[in-house]
Amino acid sequence: MGKKKKSKKPKVNLIFDEKERKEYLLGFRKRNLEKKQKAKEKMLKRLKEAKSRIKREKKEENSKLVLNGKRVPEVEHLIEPVVYDLPNHSVVITHLDPNEIGGNIDYTLGTNTGL
Repeated sequence: MGKKKKSKKPKVNLIFDEKERKEYLLGFRKRNLEKKQKAKEKMLKRLKEAKSRIKREKKEENSKLVLNGKRVPEVEHLIEPVVYDLPNHSVVITHLDPNEIGGNIDYTLGTNTGL
């Protein structure tokens, strides 16, 4: 048997470039600042998503309380009229149902009776 021939691999020639070396060594700060900027952008994006998620959850929670303009049974006792008798007048605070007044009002108003 004869000797096997080894396949010749092309030789690698390294070329030293002073300009590229200097750019690499001085680029540490630049690359570090880029990394910090990307991290900051990522954090701001997460913060924005968290704010929108919280806002959406609050909106859903409020919509559950409204129930299409009807009173929620769990909070019905909180909406009962409150009467304050003061020395010169009395104040009655009641909840106005939007269906009763024909408008789209969803908050509490007070009426003053006096003197």
